[in-house]
Amino acid sequence: MTDLGYAVERDRKRNSGRLVVTGLGHRFEVFVQGTRGWRNDPLWLERRLQLSPDRWAAVVRFPDETSEPELYLIPTTDWRNPELPLDNPQYDASGLSSKPEYRVRVTRRNYAALQRYRWQHRSRELPR
Repeated sequence: MTDLGYAVERDRKRNSGRLVVTGLGHRFEVFVQGTRGWRNDPLWLERRLQLSPDRWAAVVRFPDETSEPELYLIPTTDWRNPELPLDNPQYDASGLSSKPEYRVRVTRRNYAALQRYRWQHRSRELPR
C-alpha cells in the first residue's frame, strides 16, 4: 500500500491484522488474514469487523511453497449481501455455538469467483 502512496500504521496489538491506512485526507482500515493452499478459510468475527465503506478485508493466499502469494482486497460492505466466495454464517440459527463471522471460502470450487477481488482490480477502488 505504501507503493500506492498511502501511509500505513499497524495496530498496537501485534496479531490483530488491522492496518490503519491514510491517503490524501482519507483514513480507512484494512484487516489482513493469510491462508495457505486450499485450507483455513480467512474469517473475521462480526463484532471485530464492522461493515463500512471505510473498512476492507485483505487476504494473502500462499498457494504453495514456491509460488508468489496471491493478494485479494474485499470491501467489507460486500458481506451485506454475500455471494460466494463470501459467506456470513449465522451459527445461532443453526444451533451451533460459534460467534457470527465473515468468511472467505477459499476453495478450488470458489476460486473463479474469488478472482473478482484480486488486488490489481480492487486496489483502484481504495479511498484516496
